Amino acid sequence: MLEILSRLDGVAGQEKMVGEVIAARLREIGLNPETDRIGNITARRDPAGAARPFHALLCAHMDEVGLLITEITAEGYLKFSPVGGVDHAVLPAKRVRLHGDLPGVVGIKAIHLQKADERKKLPEADAFYIDIGAVSREDAEKQVKLGDMACFESGWQEFGQDLVMGKALDDRAGCALLLELLAAEHPCSVTGAFTAQEEIGLRGAQALAHRAQADLVVVLEATAALDVLETEPEETVTRLGQGPVCSLMDAGTIYPPELIKAVTDCAREAGIPLQYRRGAAGANDAGALQAAGAGLKVITISLPCRYIHTMQSVASRADYANWKKLVMNLIDRQSGLAESETGKEPER
Repeated sequence: MLEILSRLDGVAGQEKMVGEVIAARLREIGLNPETDRIGNITARRDPAGAARPFHALLCAHMDEVGLLITEITAEGYLKFSPVGGVDHAVLPAKRVRLHGDLPGVVGIKAIHLQKADERKKLPEADAFYIDIGAVSREDAEKQVKLGDMACFESGWQEFGQDLVMGKALDDRAGCALLLELLAAEHPCSVTGAFTAQEEIGLRGAQALAHRAQADLVVVLEATAALDVLETEPEETVTRLGQGPVCSLMDAGTIYPPELIKAVTDCAREAGIPLQYRRGAAGANDAGALQAAGAGLKVITISLPCRYIHTMQSVASRADYANWKKLVMNLIDRQSGLAESETGKEPER
């Protein structure tokens, strides 16, 4: 499922293709997906027989970063604006596609035509364009209109020591895991939320937050693994192959110490390797959910990925397996604690 989801196109605001595949899979496992006006998809699994009085909400976002077409030049080239956090330094000569099957390549002035001072600095974002092979504006307009989205074209590859490489692992990895968790039996009620427009301001989560009710919220994310060449150890944030990642704080959320401890205890008791995210930059759906209404108890548990927000992200299958095991154990553990501590259904 991870490969299938990675190959799909779903720039923020246009997640329909991803949502259709997710909804179909939810129906296959016997759940009833519901879609709200912004595009979030939710589904709930209740336990068979006697249930512990506990409800967990698990979230993963469907959207990816990409490019929005803002202008078609007289020559038939497409000017664009980034959608989400796209580093324009990685764009030159990268393949993209529009409408799922229209190929293009990101262009810029050839280096041998650049002046000496131009070669010494990164080009400005507006220096780039997409070449779809059109010969004029009229030719391009037969294929593309303003407001269309371009996705990165990257394919899928397994390589190295059980590593995978593909686009949009942030956060199709979370979506794949969430589908697996919803297919499993739990001793409590579990709602899965596949959110829209996370990459442009947590917008789907904000819409969800107004009606979300749960005793525990777990955000399933992909986070940066900077264990690459010439990076100091203290700057790596996370490392591939060292297990799932528990966040302590980010730009949108300070995570409850009791939940950080619960994740730590689960990992230790189950023998699961665990990392703590060494950095507080960026934010995710947790920020919107924690601040909604009376507030929700939320924790983010992530999969470390190299090169997120680029055309090719890299992740470890071993990390993914341990990620799943950790979240499963956390849900079971927290629902059991709630039952033993209260002996009655908690207020929601």
